[in-house]
Amino acid sequence: PEEITTYEVGLKSDLWQRKWRLNLALFLNDYKDLQGTGTDPNGNFIRFSLGDVETSGGELETTIVAAPGLQFNANVGLLDTKFTSKNFNQEIDCAPYGTGEIDLKLKYSPKTSYRLGALYTTPNKVAGGHFSIGANYNYKSEHFLGFCNAGAQTQKAYGLVDGIIAYDTANGRWRFEIAGKNLTNEDYIIGVFAIPGLRIVSGYIGPPRFYTLTAKFRF
Repeated sequence: PEEITTYEVGLKSDLWQRKWRLNLALFLNDYKDLQGTGTDPNGNFIRFSLGDVETSGGELETTIVAAPGLQFNANVGLLDTKFTSKNFNQEIDCAPYGTGEIDLKLKYSPKTSYRLGALYTTPNKVAGGHFSIGANYNYKSEHFLGFCNAGAQTQKAYGLVDGIIAYDTANGRWRFEIAGKNLTNEDYIIGVFAIPGLRIVSGYIGPPRFYTLTAKFRF
């Protein structure tokens, strides 16, 4: 079984006549027998206990109402991970990747991540309802997609831009929206599959630029 002991201290505040929300958290997670998934040298999918791991960091969340209907928000995360003990033989298991002796970090754990966003909503007097327009930028620093931290399992830092335009009727029953994801058409990888014995490494590409058109009705 996997066990985790979590320590966290934080602050939640509403300032400036509730126009500025500021939340801060510092944490330490102590995992015992952290479970993970991967492939063996023959390409078989396996689930196993990686060992004991510590993750620590901080998170900051803030929202500012700069003017009626205009809101800015930001989230920032800092993360550090380290193994305190291993239930696998790194020198053997990671040797095919050339990482048998390095200090391993957890996969999918960027040291720095943040999100910046803005949203403007018109008053309800416009066309019998209100329009909303918003955008956000999501950033992740370089991180690993495989537990052996190989070069072929590394995703370089990248950022994604999303946007939305929406219309809500005055009674709140209907909402129509058009949204765009990855508007800059960034190339990035969200997962890898490797068979070291056959010298095969494959990457799963993240979604390219795409748009959605949505209509919602609330009963």
